[in-house]
Formats: sequence, C-alpha cells, structure tokens
Amino acid sequence: MVNITNKTPYQIDTQALEQTIFSFFQYYNIPDKNVSVALVDDKEIRRVNKEFLHRDGVTDVIAFPGSKKDLGEVIIDYDQIERQAEEYGNSVDYELKFVLVHGLLHLLGWEDYTPEDKEEMLEEGERFLNFVNRNP
Repeated sequence: MVNITNKTPYQIDTQALEQTIFSFFQYYNIPDKNVSVALVDDKEIRRVNKEFLHRDGVTDVIAFPGSKKDLGEVIIDYDQIERQAEEYGNSVDYELKFVLVHGLLHLLGWEDYTPEDKEEMLEEGERFLNFVNRNP
C-alpha cells in the first residue's frame, strides 16, 4: 500500500508519484510492501531533521526504513525541490520524482555518506528514471 500525504499548500500530482513508486517496486522486484510519503515545507523538514537526525537545517529528503511489511517513510521538502529544480535546470516534476527515488533507494539500504557512494546512488536514480521514461 502506498500512502502519500501532501502537507503543503501546493497542488502536487500525487498520482504521478504513486505510479513512480509502483514502477520502482516492479523494477527492483519488491514484494507488496507499505510505503508512506509526506510532502512538507522547509519548517517541517527542519523540525524532523533536528528531532530525529540531530541536524539543524533544511534538506530535500529524509528516509526512515520500516519493518518486514513496511518499506518505510520518505519525507520530502517541496520548497527545497523547487529550489533544486531551478538550480539544476530540471522541471519541478522531474526533481520531485528524482528525490522520491533517492529516498526509496535509502529505504532499500543505499547510502550516500561518501562522495563515491553518493555518485553511485545518483546514477542509479537516473538509471531508474531513464528506464521508466522509456517504458511508461
């Protein structure tokens, strides 16, 4: 089951996000698991970041792995997504999907603590999105 909650004042195509998640499950051969996605603003991501990760600041995505039945939860800062889309020259929709996939990869155990790991993870996210765009 996929649960997407939009806690922002923005109109967001949650169906497109849901489809991205289902495609991700198929691509990575993930059995029926629950995943939650929350779309929040700068203030909320900063609160979550400080409370749970002991970091004071805004970030684009935070992922909390779940249990056997639950893949986990992905929290995305939509304000940050808009800034990053402009910075990287992407559409907001693409940047949102890219960051969602990044969070989902974290739930699968991918880490980006080193520059090498981060690069590998970013490439994997791009590889997945390129596959999905070629095979809608």
